[in-house]
Amino acid sequence: MRGDVLTTEQVYIHGKVCIVDDRLVIIGSANINERSQRGDRDSELAAVIRDTDMIDCTMAGKSFKVGRFAHTLRVRLMREHLGVNVDALDEEDLMTKEPVQPEYAENAWDPDTEQVYGREKGVTHIKKSKQRTAAGALFRDTLGGAKQAVHATGESASKATTSTLQKVGIGEKAASSAAGDDILKAERKTFTREGQEVSGFASSVVPTLEEKIVAEGRPPTEQTHKPSDQEIDTVEKSAGCDVSGLRPSVTENGDSQPRTDDHTLYGAPANASKSPQTDDQPPLVQSGVNDVNKEEKAAVEARASIRVSMKSWKMKTPRPKVEVDGFEDPISDAFWNNVWVASAVHNTQIYRKVFHAIPDDLITTWKQYKEFVLHHERLNKRPRDSANSEPVGRVPSETGDESALTETGSDEGARQSREGLENRSASTSTSIAGHSEKDLRPRRSTRGSEPFEKWEREEMEKLLGQTNGHLVLFPNRFLEGEDIANNFLFNADRLLPLPIYN
Repeated sequence: MRGDVLTTEQVYIHGKVCIVDDRLVIIGSANINERSQRGDRDSELAAVIRDTDMIDCTMAGKSFKVGRFAHTLRVRLMREHLGVNVDALDEEDLMTKEPVQPEYAENAWDPDTEQVYGREKGVTHIKKSKQRTAAGALFRDTLGGAKQAVHATGESASKATTSTLQKVGIGEKAASSAAGDDILKAERKTFTREGQEVSGFASSVVPTLEEKIVAEGRPPTEQTHKPSDQEIDTVEKSAGCDVSGLRPSVTENGDSQPRTDDHTLYGAPANASKSPQTDDQPPLVQSGVNDVNKEEKAAVEARASIRVSMKSWKMKTPRPKVEVDGFEDPISDAFWNNVWVASAVHNTQIYRKVFHAIPDDLITTWKQYKEFVLHHERLNKRPRDSANSEPVGRVPSETGDESALTETGSDEGARQSREGLENRSASTSTSIAGHSEKDLRPRRSTRGSEPFEKWEREEMEKLLGQTNGHLVLFPNRFLEGEDIANNFLFNADRLLPLPIYN
């Protein structure tokens, strides 16, 4: 929280870490693409560490030898992602150990003394006959960039540009509009269980991790965090309050689920749901082949309960209990499903309630997106009954940034009018057991573009205090409906990045 303002930010991390079987580690900035791997483009660095110091551990419940460095690095990173104070643990561990040898006996390493010119190992030298001139390298990079443009225009079906590039001799036969259409069609294909290729997205049919965790009721009671009295109080006070700010619609079983103005339910699988207005049947691909399994059937009810939970402060998934010593076996169900994935689901639901964070699996169309992010504009306004001029929260958004106005004229008038009524009511109310009539009346959440109430902001802060670190789910269905309609990106966004020159 920055300046008493609830804040979420986008952090772009360039470093990459890959840990395999707790034995092999790759750390660096290099990507698996031409710019990083060619050797004469971007300046990159990557190190491969193969452990020789092996220790006893477990993997999938069985005895397994792991590398000390790889294992401890993986445990430290996973602990940090789930909110464990790893620095305090390291300090505590350091204080319990005696130094191996006195400080004065340690030998400083001077790498310059170990290097001899012409004898470097592991360095590839390019012969002068193979080296390119500056002009030759520039021409090759320009040609490569043009071919990237051909490929991109093929995807966006720009026949005219592709034809022009081919006429000047830098196009390829494969880079045509027809090839672009084939690429797009191939991306919109999936397979039945019998191996038949059909139209549709596999992500529309396969349950999301959130749906699976909710359907399976994870984590189990014995691995659930015991809530404090304050957390219990938060749930009891606000369980019946609509906090989503979205349009409600009551279903046959009485559950109120958020919808768009055309009655489409949020999160209905694009191009696979029998009816996006009801979303009460397992999703099917366009072929109509009914081969749904038990897991896919359970996802329907789970998805409905996730939508309903958007409308209250009550969490659908309990907070998983994170044990400091429970990270040794990363692929056991007790850790992977009940702690790691369950924490990601739990954190994702909190960020969805508080910030309406984007991207999100429940947002499959632009219409849903526009209604969902209106919440950001409300976050940028100060609480209605607060003397503090700071907004409720800040979130990276096109509708609610730090420079946006905190109050509109109409909202200000409504706020002053409402505050006047509340002040008069409070001054004439009688106290009952230390509470005024204002305190005892039911809480009503604000809606539309109204600023949040002060108590709503307090509930948001309490919810954020229940997160397990910062691990969240990576969405698979975000704007999926637009992707199927080939409306996910503008044509300009389909162009691949052009080469960068020094």
